[in-house]
Amino acid sequence: MHVGIVGGGAVGLTVAGDLAERGSAVTLYERDDLGSGASGRAAGICYDAFADPTDAAVATRALERYREWGLLSPCPYVWVARDERDARAVREQVAEMRALGLDVEELTPEALGDRYPAIETSGLTACAVANDAGTVDPDAVVDYLTDRARTAGVTIHTETTAALTDPTTVATPDGSETVHDAVVVAAGPATKPLLADLISRSHSKRIARRYWSPNR
Repeated sequence: MHVGIVGGGAVGLTVAGDLAERGSAVTLYERDDLGSGASGRAAGICYDAFADPTDAAVATRALERYREWGLLSPCPYVWVARDERDARAVREQVAEMRALGLDVEELTPEALGDRYPAIETSGLTACAVANDAGTVDPDAVVDYLTDRARTAGVTIHTETTAALTDPTTVATPDGSETVHDAVVVAAGPATKPLLADLISRSHSKRIARRYWSPNR
């Protein structure tokens, strides 16, 4: 199976490495340098403090993988409230997260201040801590994922703007088109316009086929 991946950030590189390690032939296209988009500008804060089950599952798995790769520096994630309405929201979030099995706890402002003296707690009405959180160095993440992908056999094209002429065909500025068995678009903010062009062209073709149908 030959898979094309559009986007060389953390998501694209991770998918590329995973697929290649499972035996797929993978070609990745990045319009600039690897990690030059959102991945390279990220703050590097990683946490699983989500009440939505899908978000929590994705975040938990991401933290697990960063630990496996030796990229995560443990650092609890704290969020707080200053008025009673927000305090109720924090308490509800903690309850929902704990129901998902996450290591999250509610603390009083005083307890938070005792645990983390550097935090100014005056005026706070509720506090919560996600204990499994941590930080990563975005550049180190991109470097690691790039080495992992290349070691697995991924072909990487940088400074190569890719366009989709159909759901499985990638066109590049040199005029070439490559047909893949599947294409994964992981282009961050550029994903929507890239797919919008494809959808627009597909829609136009459907209209043209309908208009020129011999049955009309």
